Amino acid sequence: MPSYWIVVQRDNRELLETLSVAFRGRTGFSVVADRRRTPHAWRPRAFERREAQAVWGADEFIVAERLEPDCLLA
Repeated sequence: MPSYWIVVQRDNRELLETLSVAFRGRTGFSVVADRRRTPHAWRPRAFERREAQAVWGADEFIVAERLEPDCLLA
């Protein structure tokens, strides 16, 4: 069964809290803050997934579908 991540911009704490309350107790939904580094904070280092450039545009949040590995084999 797929689950969904609702990813909120890291500096929008109010929206993060509002969505967290709205989705509390709903199976398959997780509300998280974006942990990627902003472009001005980039420093050359060993590769890390959180260092991807955060390009949001006008979006306040992103919904991502996540499949469990065992679902892919079915």
